[in-house]
Amino acid sequence: MIDVLSSVLALANAKGRVSGRLRAGGDWAVRLPAPEIPKFNAVIEGSCWLETSALEAPVRLDRGDAFLLQDGQSYVLSSDPALVPVDARRIFDAAVDGIATAGDGEGTFLVGGQIELDARMGSFLLDQLPRVLILRAGAADSGNLGWALQALAQELGSSEPGQSLLAEHLAQMVVILMIRGYHGAGGTAFPGWLRGLADDRIGRALRAVHRDPARGWTVELLAGEAGMSRSSFADRFARLVGCTPIAYATDWRLQRAAGHLASGRSSVATIAADSGYGSESAFGFAFRRRFGTTPARFQREARQRREGTIAQLSAPA
Repeated sequence: MIDVLSSVLALANAKGRVSGRLRAGGDWAVRLPAPEIPKFNAVIEGSCWLETSALEAPVRLDRGDAFLLQDGQSYVLSSDPALVPVDARRIFDAAVDGIATAGDGEGTFLVGGQIELDARMGSFLLDQLPRVLILRAGAADSGNLGWALQALAQELGSSEPGQSLLAEHLAQMVVILMIRGYHGAGGTAFPGWLRGLADDRIGRALRAVHRDPARGWTVELLAGEAGMSRSSFADRFARLVGCTPIAYATDWRLQRAAGHLASGRSSVATIAADSGYGSESAFGFAFRRRFGTTPARFQREARQRREGTIAQLSAPA
């Protein structure tokens, strides 16, 4: 049975990427560029300070701590926030065996990775998270996260067959465990589906929608899943998730349909039926109202983007 986070990650075509390793010691400070896609760093040994525009003040990170940074903001890692940072390119261009060195290179060791997400569905997930998600070593599910980080660090230093693919899978696992840990620690303070999952009863309704998105959900049916009265459920759902139950169910149904259209594996008519719409025209009306385009055009443009990407990859250097 697929859970809510797994269904979102699957539809977003989530893929882990490995970005680098850093050894540091003594007095050191490095400014890293704003990532183009969400990026994480984790402290495997030692400690350091993190500074970014999304934080009010520098944050100390100790062994086992990790952070996930959304795109668009550069950041500084250092032994002391008072130090002037050097450009990361200077030290990463001189990396040896994939490991950059800052200061005297002793005492602190960090690994980094990224998570690649489909732009449309990626926002469905990232909008639920803070600009900088910091997970402490003692947080919920940190034992599994610690294991994954150690395995990632070990795999990055390995020359065994399948090393690169395994490292990418471990990077994806790290991000999932960080989101799980954030959720387990109470999650976000603002409305959204991730906050709704933290509530036992609303979480049941959300899981029901993701388990069977094509079903003709009503407030009464979802209230039954939650074990609540209709009015109490509707009020609680709107307060935690930020929209009505039917609006959420409809939006997820259409987001899922858009993902299937983008994959190009099924026809518009098949996707309309699989999404619970009685006719292709009803599906087209709902889809256009949500995405501002027809299903056929959406599918055609997705195919053109795929073909353009394939052409770029196959072109001679």
